[in-house]
Amino acid sequence: MKKTINIIDVFLSAPSDTSKECSIVLEIAKEINEIWSRYLKIQFDISYYKDYRPTFESDAQIAVNKQMPENIDLYFSVLWNRIGTPTPRAISGTVEEFEIAYKKHQQNSNSIDLMIYFKKQNKNKIDIDLDQVEKVNKYKQHISTLGSFYKSFDTSDEFRNIVRSHLSLFIQSFSKKLKLNLINQSDTSEPLLQIVKYKSEYFKNFKLMKESHYKLNNLMNNLIDKQDNLTRLVLSRSPMLKRAIANFDRSVTMISTQKINELKNTTNYRKNAYASFSKYLMWLVGINKFEYTELDKLYYSLKNYSVTLNKLISSISSCKTVPDKLLRSNAIKYKTSRLLKRALVATEIELVNTLNENNSIVSLLNYNLNKISSFNH
Repeated sequence: MKKTINIIDVFLSAPSDTSKECSIVLEIAKEINEIWSRYLKIQFDISYYKDYRPTFESDAQIAVNKQMPENIDLYFSVLWNRIGTPTPRAISGTVEEFEIAYKKHQQNSNSIDLMIYFKKQNKNKIDIDLDQVEKVNKYKQHISTLGSFYKSFDTSDEFRNIVRSHLSLFIQSFSKKLKLNLINQSDTSEPLLQIVKYKSEYFKNFKLMKESHYKLNNLMNNLIDKQDNLTRLVLSRSPMLKRAIANFDRSVTMISTQKINELKNTTNYRKNAYASFSKYLMWLVGINKFEYTELDKLYYSLKNYSVTLNKLISSISSCKTVPDKLLRSNAIKYKTSRLLKRALVATEIELVNTLNENNSIVSLLNYNLNKISSFNH
């Protein structure tokens, strides 16, 4: 029996510094196609300039424009520190591609959707071009005035989970627009099994991640207590200072090594937890099987965990200057100071990454809960 597959034409537009993020988009689209083309009879076909054939035109961007899909269903763009190379018609190829897509959107807003993402800039990078950064920020302001609701992200892991969820939501919305049945209701066994699988994986890894965070917190509190004690001895010029310094050196070496080893576990648990959750949400979207009470409970649980993470991050931030103070007062060696700072900074980075991913999932849950609520009313 012949089966019709509906194609979603996607144009992927991005400057060269977001090639990693573009690879993630291609990877997630392939993952969704493998899963949902069977059930939804829809799949993404992504057009990306790196796949275009070489040719001759009046300029390189014209060659790209001519190979863009004639009818784009989704314009997907991701930017970071660069706006891109100027063209005779726009400040960059990416901006010119946006203008083509936006013009189509103005002509018929139902014919094309525009999803634009910005990776948060790192102005401390040695090789950063500040002129390019300024142009990206001006472009961001410009599309805001046109009505763009863009999304910002910090890390590639966070972006991966956002893209998986957003493309899943888009494919659901596209299915409704075509008035397709999302899934054959007599063939839900595999999707339900996948929902159970990813839900189970999420809860397991989230629990392990939380336990690892508590271990990190205990190690951190231990270090902070030792720092405070040494600081007091330094200020009081205690005769016990020499022995305290020797003990502190040994403790910092031991605790910092434990923290760095624990961080590796935490990072793996985090990646597995949020990847499992975004896949769980993807299957829920595909089968359109949302349980409001369950999602609401998850929403408040994760929202509360964001509060906990903020407290942990604040606690670490307040201690980051202590190693330098102790070093300046000759209370600790340079090697000890560097090891302590490394442990503090690495822990802070991991917790900030966790907070960003957690907040992204909270936003996605909030979006779906509002959708269910409006539908019920």
